[in-house]
Amino acid sequence: MPCKRFSEIDTGEFDLLSIDIEGSEWYVLKYMVSRPNVISVETHGKFYVNPFINEIKAWMLKNNYIIWYKDRSDSVYVKKEFIDITSYEKIALILKNTWLELRRQKRHFRLSKK
Repeated sequence: MPCKRFSEIDTGEFDLLSIDIEGSEWYVLKYMVSRPNVISVETHGKFYVNPFINEIKAWMLKNNYIIWYKDRSDSVYVKKEFIDITSYEKIALILKNTWLELRRQKRHFRLSKK
């Protein structure tokens, strides 16, 4: 299968990007030309944490992105100036982070019972 770096197809004009490529999301960000307003990245799963999560977070911070939303597998980042995050959205994010951490810890509780 022929492969290309994302930068080879990135014209610099993307406004929205969703990346879900089985743990290699970092390599899209690393070589990306565009700075979309919204970027959705697969960062976690039930017991999974993206192996490049620290690099992804550092890139987002360096490029002026903040986390806006999380679901069961993705984190959605937005440019700081693109949207005003509401208090409700901030609380929802805190609750989601807590839920995700508890779900991950559930695995440790199951293993300790055996």
